[in-house]
Amino acid sequence: MPVNIRGKQYSTVAERMTEWHRIHKNSKIATEVEHLADGACVARAVGIPDLNHPDRTFTGHACERPEDSAVHKHNHIEIAETSAVGRMLAFAGFGADGSIASAEEVTREMAREQRSDDVETSDYVAPVAVSEQLKPAHDRIDAIEGVAGLVDAAEKICACVKVDRYTRAEGAELVRHALQLAIGRAHDNAGEGSDADRQSIERILSTEKPVVIDGEGSAELVAAAQRCLASL
Repeated sequence: MPVNIRGKQYSTVAERMTEWHRIHKNSKIATEVEHLADGACVARAVGIPDLNHPDRTFTGHACERPEDSAVHKHNHIEIAETSAVGRMLAFAGFGADGSIASAEEVTREMAREQRSDDVETSDYVAPVAVSEQLKPAHDRIDAIEGVAGLVDAAEKICACVKVDRYTRAEGAELVRHALQLAIGRAHDNAGEGSDADRQSIERILSTEKPVVIDGEGSAELVAAAQRCLASL
């Protein structure tokens, strides 16, 4: 389903992709990534709706940097590739709904704006103070070994929020930290055939027993988990 962001509906890249393959049975999507000197990467996606007519193509581009967020540190190439595919699909008429940007793109841009606003405002000390208060919990999370253990920790934090041991904001911060580490480690282990890692990442996407706390950054975490799962 489209995601409502500030009163406007945005479709996800996965939704656009599903529609593309449903309608275009004889199609092709190809991607390529160019690495820039500053560490950023530019992804290009080209879609051919009908291979019998290869001259009719649609193209999308995206640029991402590893320093854009904690998730980008391990996944900025995958994020750029997904964004490029999403934009290509929008140009082809899938899920544009008045906007070429996908739900994932808009969520990331809002997070960037928020970080920029925080740096420029005089009360920037406030979020730092919260993080310092939670530093012992962060340290305990950092000490956890294995993807499954980190997802377990996120699940327990969600339970603590329900009984008011943590506020929702504190819980969201700790859950993001645990799941960002889990996704990063699972991505680093990609190709090693770890069924346990796959099952752990699948738990992040479960709707029966949510591990992610809804709010700022939650859509980005889910999108990163989906990309990570596809690479395992």
